[in-house]
Amino acid sequence: MAAIIPYHKLHRKDKKSKIKNGCTLTLKTGLSVTAGNTLYIYGQEGHTGELIANESKVSKCAGIGGADNEACGTIVINGGTIKAYGGSDAAGIRRVF
Repeated sequence: MAAIIPYHKLHRKDKKSKIKNGCTLTLKTGLSVTAGNTLYIYGQEGHTGELIANESKVSKCAGIGGADNEACGTIVINGGTIKAYGGSDAAGIRRVF
């Protein structure tokens, strides 16, 4: 099972996402976690769920986290397979300086 979601920006205080076994969640672009917010990603026991965040087409934007000179919130990953691709001069997961 797969789902494809366009760009998403986290504005809520806390967001909890569970990646179910055997499922793949593909984000067409990155996942922005704004300052003051926390993103929790949980994998199930089998650890076969997958999250793909691809921001590779935009310079200085992380796949999961923040954009250039943008304060980033907290990202907590507890299981699953995470593939995050940032744009040029950016990390896959983190804030870009």
